Amino acid sequence: MYETAAETYRRVKVTTANGGNLVVLLYEALLTNMKQSRSALNAGYTEKAHRHLIRAQEILSELSCSLDMSAGSVAQNLMALYHYCGGLLVKANLKKQAGPVEQAIAIIAPLFDAWRQVTTMTAAAEDNTNTATSYRMVASD
Repeated sequence: MYETAAETYRRVKVTTANGGNLVVLLYEALLTNMKQSRSALNAGYTEKAHRHLIRAQEILSELSCSLDMSAGSVAQNLMALYHYCGGLLVKANLKKQAGPVEQAIAIIAPLFDAWRQVTTMTAAAEDNTNTATSYRMVASD
């Protein structure tokens, strides 16, 4: 089977991302699947909604497994949120209702924004460090 350009782009993006960026990609995929399931539920396409809800649950599971529980209360709180959102998605799937998906989106969207902001700031800081190091190396020659 041949890969489409979008699939190739996505595969390269994932395989070359660092840890923080991988989390951002997972959140992005999670929100996309939840939004697609919400749209499908609202349109009455329950089988399509089911596929997106299952995929969203799989992503939540991956996020849960990637937590470093020795990090303390932040990891524990994230685990609790992931578990709660997973329950909401199961409820949406069983009852064929978009409301629980809306609740999960409202919880996950701010986390996605926070992770995206942190990785952007980290990348900018690394760029500044690399630029300063390069400048010092050139200046010392």
